[in-house]
Amino acid sequence: MRALVRVRVAGAAWLACAQIFVVEAVAGARWAGSEPVMERYLSDLGNTACGPRICSPAHTLMNLSFAALGLLLIAGLLAGAPGRGGRAGRTMVALGGLGWIMVGLGPENKNMPLHLAGAVLVFLCGNLGMIVYGLSLRAQDPRRAAWSLLTGAVGAAATGLFLGGQFFGLGLGGMERLAVYPIAVWAAALGAADLMPRGNAHPPPSTRSEGR
Repeated sequence: MRALVRVRVAGAAWLACAQIFVVEAVAGARWAGSEPVMERYLSDLGNTACGPRICSPAHTLMNLSFAALGLLLIAGLLAGAPGRGGRAGRTMVALGGLGWIMVGLGPENKNMPLHLAGAVLVFLCGNLGMIVYGLSLRAQDPRRAAWSLLTGAVGAAATGLFLGGQFFGLGLGGMERLAVYPIAVWAAALGAADLMPRGNAHPPPSTRSEGR
């Protein structure tokens, strides 16, 4: 029973990662910059200054959402028993979560070194972490492994295109979001799966013996 509770708590934390999409929609609706918000960096929504090109009245909410995403990712890892996803995969995902916290705590116009360091962790560790996480689960949980590999590959490919200045009609902001958001989609989907009612009162053997 205790193991099942931990799985549910971890699932709830990861499902809550979807909050980032709701908050961005709210912040984007209040955007007052001269350029369309989707043509700007995601970080511009957390910029605390307000000028002609960049003006995000909901910057506090956006920065809190960035940090919350990181905390929820790490909480989901810690809530379950260690093991699932492998040490390397879990560590890299946690570093990706730390990156989101750093981005939220260091808005681009206030602390660029902290912001950039966090962004590097988000782009690299977050996406590669999903891939490594998935590789460790190929034998014991093929569906979870396939989902992890797919979302990690999308994020990694989009990161390469974004850094190379290739946006394929999505614009700078669209490609950046395609690069950084897969981890939120990944976690929310896995969290939802863990919260779905099971056919029996106890988690399957693989869940009892291993957590996130």
